[in-house]
Amino acid sequence: MQLTRLQVTNFRGISQIDLTLDAAATALFGENNWGKTSLIVALCRCLTAPAPVATLFTSEDFHRVANSRASIARRLNITLYFQGHTPAALQEVMWTPAGIEASEAPPACVALRFFAERFGHGEIRARRYFVNGDGAEIEHADTDALADLLIRLHPVLRFRDMQLTDWLEHPRLASSPQPEDPKLPAGDAVRAVFERILTVPHQLHPQELRQGLAAMQELLSENAQLVTAEAPTQRLAEQIANAPLNFRDEDSLVEIANRSGSNLRRVALLMLLGALLHARGEHPLSHEADPILVMEDPETHLHPIQLAMLWGLIEQLPLQKIITTNHGDLLASFPQQALRRLVRWPNHVHVYQLAENALSMTDARKVAFHIRSNRASSMFARVWLLVEGETEFWLLPELARICGVNFPLEGIRCVEFAQAGLAPLIKFADHLGIHWHVVCDGDDAGQKYQQRAQKLLRDRDEAQHITVLPSRDIEHFLWDNGFAEVYRTAATSYKNPISPQHAAALALQAQVPLPDEEIINRALRNHSKPGMALEIAEAAELAGRERIPAIFQTMFAILQERSTTLPDY
Repeated sequence: MQLTRLQVTNFRGISQIDLTLDAAATALFGENNWGKTSLIVALCRCLTAPAPVATLFTSEDFHRVANSRASIARRLNITLYFQGHTPAALQEVMWTPAGIEASEAPPACVALRFFAERFGHGEIRARRYFVNGDGAEIEHADTDALADLLIRLHPVLRFRDMQLTDWLEHPRLASSPQPEDPKLPAGDAVRAVFERILTVPHQLHPQELRQGLAAMQELLSENAQLVTAEAPTQRLAEQIANAPLNFRDEDSLVEIANRSGSNLRRVALLMLLGALLHARGEHPLSHEADPILVMEDPETHLHPIQLAMLWGLIEQLPLQKIITTNHGDLLASFPQQALRRLVRWPNHVHVYQLAENALSMTDARKVAFHIRSNRASSMFARVWLLVEGETEFWLLPELARICGVNFPLEGIRCVEFAQAGLAPLIKFADHLGIHWHVVCDGDDAGQKYQQRAQKLLRDRDEAQHITVLPSRDIEHFLWDNGFAEVYRTAATSYKNPISPQHAAALALQAQVPLPDEEIINRALRNHSKPGMALEIAEAAELAGRERIPAIFQTMFAILQERSTTLPDY
């Protein structure tokens, strides 16, 4: 069975959340206040080694809206939904989801709820029970025994921040060996080396490291069923578009462990297995268990190359994985349907995700290239300002800053759409709850972009999502709105030295008045479009906010307001 859904109400920093989980791995991301730590604690609290339910919760676990006793919730509950092959012992608390066709093999579901209530004088009463698809209690004489069985079958292994970057890159080994200990079982030996690296890394002798690596080989051979994942299959076009980055090593964990020497990948595998054993604690895993690996911000203290190496090893573990991260490359290694963007709303934490077929293969490929691989930080923005090209990318954030709107601080990100097209980006933003606003030129191409954006508004206010320039392009718009002199200067200035003959010819041409179109074209030839964007930004900085066109000032105000409001789709 796999954990497929987690519902939490009034637990610590979470008022309410309903989170679905992918069978293989789920990546959670969002801003810092969405309740990440509370969610992980809730999961670990319920799926650690079975403990008396009466002692699971304290008064600090109840959600409070404000810092007063009156705002503390009286009740909390955490409900875990599992689906898949159900052990015989759990058949009596199993149920089938509604809407399943009679011809289909019904997926077995089991749901376990933890409930606690506060009473006076600090008294807390807690219980756990199974529920059906409607949330009603399933009464059973052996509820506690069945709950203990379910927890033993799905233990949570929580990876904490190990801060091993420096040691992995530059191991500090002792020059004198430690006194030899009696031979330990393979698991205990791996764990002992791991814990020594955590606590006294400079005291670890090369001989101890070699013994730990040998113990790792023995451990893997003894527990092959817990570390042997399916061999990597050929990545098909659809899979590449769906998860553009692939960190997985072609060699299996056992093959990596059996290599000779103490190379970095073997040592990293040793640390990974040690961390698994450390997370397991003193409770042995059943051979029938399907552990759940939980990792909070694995990128902390890890160089991107080390993160890729470590995650490539973790991907091979045949465990269900739940991670929280703010690392764009790590998100790009997950299938798009495994991404969950979490946003705190007034009364709950809202989960945004893409359905498996939310994007066509072509759209997924465009998003994978233009956003997930090359502009990964855009995934964490609150608002996307969709612009045609590099000129707007350089210019608009600077003009906004002059108007008092700092894009990075407000969570606003410029995203160029000319190559990707508008539709894939807007669909992706809508599914992940990211506001968007399009800037279109006034030419024929700009009108087509406007029409495409209008079709994707879904009854939303057009003024909040689309700005159309009243000129054919942004260069002519700036010329018409106070920046003509910048173009005139740029048309007669050159970045590179010119010959005297060239200068004389230019002087003669300067005596003949040129049309606006020619002046703009010469300025762009001399400085390029991005170069002119920087020239305009510099001129605007010197002139002040009054020189910023009104249409841009209105747009910046809209973007700032949108960055502080909840998504509207």
